[in-house]
Amino acid sequence: MSQSEHNRDVRAEQTRALNEIIELVRNSSKQTPESLLVSIHGIAASAVAEPALRTEKANSPLNGYLAEDFPYGICHLDERLEVKESNGHFVRMFGISKGNDSLNFQQLFSRPSSVAEVLRRLKADKDTSVKAMKARGLRRDKTRFPCQLRIHLLNDSHHFTGYVVMVQDMSEQVENKEKLSLANQMIHDVIEAMPARIFWKDSQSNYIGCNQQFARDFGYTTVEEFYQNQLSVIKGFDDTEHFRQIERAILRDQLSFHTQERKLTLPNGDSIWILEFLYPLKDAKGVTYGLIGNYEDISHVKRTEAEKLRLEDSLQQAQKMESLGRLVGGVAHDFNNYLTVILGYTQLLSFKSTDADNNYLKRIESASTNAKELVEKLLMFSRKQPASLKRIDITDTLRSSFDTFSSLVEEDIDVNMEIKSQPLFVNADKSQLDQVLLNLIVNACDAMNAKSYDGSSKKLTVTIDVNRAYQSKRCVSGAYACISVCDNGVGMDENTLNHLFDPFFSTKKEMGTGLGLATVFGIVTQNDGEINVESRLGQGSTFRIYWPLDVRNPAEIMTPEQGLIQLLPMVEQSGLVCVVEDDTNVRNLTSSILSNQGFEVLSCDNLRALKTLMADRQTTPLLLLTDVILEGQETGKDVADWFSTIYPSSKIMFMSGYDNDVITQRGLLDEGTEYLKKPFDMTTFISKVVSVVKEHHNRKL
Repeated sequence: MSQSEHNRDVRAEQTRALNEIIELVRNSSKQTPESLLVSIHGIAASAVAEPALRTEKANSPLNGYLAEDFPYGICHLDERLEVKESNGHFVRMFGISKGNDSLNFQQLFSRPSSVAEVLRRLKADKDTSVKAMKARGLRRDKTRFPCQLRIHLLNDSHHFTGYVVMVQDMSEQVENKEKLSLANQMIHDVIEAMPARIFWKDSQSNYIGCNQQFARDFGYTTVEEFYQNQLSVIKGFDDTEHFRQIERAILRDQLSFHTQERKLTLPNGDSIWILEFLYPLKDAKGVTYGLIGNYEDISHVKRTEAEKLRLEDSLQQAQKMESLGRLVGGVAHDFNNYLTVILGYTQLLSFKSTDADNNYLKRIESASTNAKELVEKLLMFSRKQPASLKRIDITDTLRSSFDTFSSLVEEDIDVNMEIKSQPLFVNADKSQLDQVLLNLIVNACDAMNAKSYDGSSKKLTVTIDVNRAYQSKRCVSGAYACISVCDNGVGMDENTLNHLFDPFFSTKKEMGTGLGLATVFGIVTQNDGEINVESRLGQGSTFRIYWPLDVRNPAEIMTPEQGLIQLLPMVEQSGLVCVVEDDTNVRNLTSSILSNQGFEVLSCDNLRALKTLMADRQTTPLLLLTDVILEGQETGKDVADWFSTIYPSSKIMFMSGYDNDVITQRGLLDEGTEYLKKPFDMTTFISKVVSVVKEHHNRKL
């Protein structure tokens, strides 16, 4: 073959190789950089296989077929690692000058010795012709960049001639990887920071991810531990047929999303309310490839709603009790007027009757007194009875109340009362003591009825004793009557004990108002006493009330003068008394009693009538006795204001059958005002009137 023919064949071979490389570059997106470099090297090796072409530049393995715009830097190195030839991308990548004959390849990297060592080992390894490595490139301006090297050995008839190196700048890939890693970390942090429990599944309903909250709910310490179990179904969460049907509907595009509230039982046995959501996961073409779900623990919302309903019910119950109290107060007012008349006339008749008739009158008086106590109990239950503190023997009072209230206790409860010290005198209102004892007995019975017994009996014990060792800042005497109510019922936990006396707090759900023990606490503390509770779940409760004793000597206690409670001779009483009462029977009774005591009486039913009666009178009245609430808009205070203006030296005394709350709310009585509560017997009435008149007489003297 002539030289010209040989050269023609070489040029044809070079053209073929160049065309192959160009086509390969055009389709480079379909190959990895490593495979692309191997292909280029193979094409180059076949193009330089002819020994006659391995001379000078014309015989270079890169000459004539590497495009300058090839996306990777490519260079040819000799045995001394000098850069003999490079493409434009290589030059731009390292910021070097084109055709720099003295450029050593290893100096283009931040760790030149490492690159040189890899090249040396590749040259020494006879079985390897291609080597890949990562390095950090060093530009002329001393900036560094991550890169990946693909090193190929060049051999001419098994004689080493140099290297062909492809350099890929990995800056963009590293930056993108860091951005992707940062984005993934951000997504992970957001998912973990959310209060919702989140999970996602593949198209076969297998779990492929979840957040820590979700894993922890189902007994796993970490998400990794959750993954290791390769779960498809979690017991208690998605093991119901209803939930699986919803999942299938979402995966089949039959349902766009799902949300509902439901109760969930966790593996540890706890039950919580959840609000759950399920959504499909779709790819760019809109094909569902999985689903994502989350749920929130809304137990606190449910508890709040339940508490709100309970408070609303309690408020309604309290409003009902308030309405009932008003009704009882109104009924008690009218009934007290009737009782006042019955008691008064009965006692008047008893002074003029024979012994035979007296027996009947005493029975009427006894029945009227019982009716009076019944009204007081009604007012006590409606919490409308005004406090009337008296020195009483608490042992006798509570024994009598206990006998009454024990009849309300179920037959299967063993009831016992122990009085260890008597008498014990205290300053208290009997109706308030009744209310305290009743509430404690009712609560004890409810606690025992709520407990399951194993054949043992239910026991309720009320004990009254003196306690001189109890220390309290409320009472300076240091002596207390201790009333304890003990049961062996269901008991209370710490949370219940902490809120026991809070208004509207109740463990009886819809049955309780939450006001009973709050009322007990108020009564005890207002009387300078204290209440303590001891209780344990399943072991019953003991309430101890410490009520200050009245330790005064009986001789030191003032008692009404005996003469004031007797019917005094008529000659000892004189003077004018004005009576204003809108109830005719009560007005006639009070007038009769006062007349029998020697007083001159003017009686009427309103202020206008009183003005008319007093218009021509020159005598200054000793006393005005007026009802607090009169018919219409007029009140006893209106009458008293006019009377005190005209007769400033005269005394004024009010009487009423209404409860103290009504009178106080209307501002009808000032502090220190003389006041007589209906119904009253004649002895009480006379004592009060005579004491007021005597005080007026002493003042004049």
